[in-house]
Amino acid sequence: LLLPVSPAFAQWTGKGQLGLALSTGNGDSMNLNARAEVKHTVDEWQRRLAISAVYESDDDESTSQMFEVEGDSRYSFNPRDFWFGSFRYQNDRFSGFRYQATIAGGIGHRFIDTDRTKLTGQFGLGFKATETRDAIDPANQLLVPGAKTNSIAAVRGLDWEHKVTDTTTVYNNFAFEAAKQNNFVRNETGVSVAMTSRMALAVAYTVRYNTDPPVGYDKTETLLTANVVYEVK
Repeated sequence: LLLPVSPAFAQWTGKGQLGLALSTGNGDSMNLNARAEVKHTVDEWQRRLAISAVYESDDDESTSQMFEVEGDSRYSFNPRDFWFGSFRYQNDRFSGFRYQATIAGGIGHRFIDTDRTKLTGQFGLGFKATETRDAIDPANQLLVPGAKTNSIAAVRGLDWEHKVTDTTTVYNNFAFEAAKQNNFVRNETGVSVAMTSRMALAVAYTVRYNTDPPVGYDKTETLLTANVVYEVK
């Protein structure tokens, strides 16, 4: 006699997006940005991994190269609250930091969790490692060598999304890392319009801000992207 057994709920979802702009004529330029994200859900566990890259060139000279990988694992101990562990690594050739790497853990709360609107916040503590680039002090034209630093870090996040219509979604993702050597803020605002059940067009504006970059480097970086998004459900 065979009895039906209810399997544990498991689901894989994935999303990839790509934006490319080429210009030729008096000047040749290229802008390429790509991102891939995968999520795995089993009962109360959810795991996420995302990889993104940006490349820009002007007249065959590279003007921007950034690579970032991040992920997290969440365990929901009730419908509204969860524990999480997370990591982030960023390598940006044209910023004052060779890399920024953070690993943390903490607690999160779903303030709003409906079919139309979701608002989730999280707070945690962890460890952050950075390495700065060599820089020229504009005040005296002296070389300031790069340095590696490690410190305790506090991380915070606030993610919001809302379905305006069945095909249009707006969102805002905010992340903050506070550490002794530098505070890092990232905010991404965007809108996605579904063209089919799997494909969408998306526009996003991202701001990255470092409170204490090496001398001669800007604190704020911005990125405006327009992408084709393909989702696997």
